[in-house]
Amino acid sequence: SPEEYESATRQEFYSVERSLSRHDVLCLKFGKDGSRVVTATEDHLIPIVPTTIVNTNGAGDSYAAGFLSFYLKGHSLPECGARGSEIASKVIRQVGSCLPKE
Repeated sequence: SPEEYESATRQEFYSVERSLSRHDVLCLKFGKDGSRVVTATEDHLIPIVPTTIVNTNGAGDSYAAGFLSFYLKGHSLPECGARGSEIASKVIRQVGSCLPKE
């Protein structure tokens, strides 16, 4: 979200285009409306994974963990976003923000 961007970078979020001048990849989360993964040459809308919401604590961090785990393994940006959505959906359908070890 723009608020999280500003907190993490200590820079004001003006627009995707302006922020891309400082970063290679931007992930913008829109809650129930999914997310958007953007680079200078790619722009992907990522849908949510529908689930029953029990608790939204940890949803954003879970999305980031899922995204980054695939990104660091070299997956495509749509795959990274889908993995982030998948992990976030697992977290929000339970009490607590930690997934059990599988």
